[in-house]
Amino acid sequence: MSSTSASTSSGRVRAVRALAAALGVVVLAACASLRPQPPQVLAAEVRVVVFSFPRARLAIDVTLDNPNDYAIGVSAIDVGVDVEGARVARAALGAPATLAAHAATVVHLEASADLSTALAGVARAIGRGGGPLRYEIAGSATLDSGASYPFRKQGVLAHL
Repeated sequence: MSSTSASTSSGRVRAVRALAAALGVVVLAACASLRPQPPQVLAAEVRVVVFSFPRARLAIDVTLDNPNDYAIGVSAIDVGVDVEGARVARAALGAPATLAAHAATVVHLEASADLSTALAGVARAIGRGGGPLRYEIAGSATLDSGASYPFRKQGVLAHL
């Protein structure tokens, strides 16, 4: 084999390798763009729907915004509900939900709260001068893809 054909062959191999590397970068970038952006928690509201001491049933509405160009499925939402710093309930999504593209969707959770555990928190609220009870919802939303995103929201408990 002559040195000219060897250098031509070597040049082709380098060109093919460079093309393969560039193609690999394009494929990886395309795969990365397929991963959905996480939904944003716009709001969370907790309402007492039934009160029968020492239990209460809470309705929890979580508004999720889907920033993606396509619908995404939410397979699970698990949250803890704290009132005035005391854990009073845990709640989970009852059925999977679909979040429409570029839209806000309200998902509904229900929880049975043990109010006896919140008494210390209520005492703290009274100690600060009373007023509405503050809550915090913290948990995670899991997409159909398996990706899980934590969130935390705070607010004031809406009474009956």
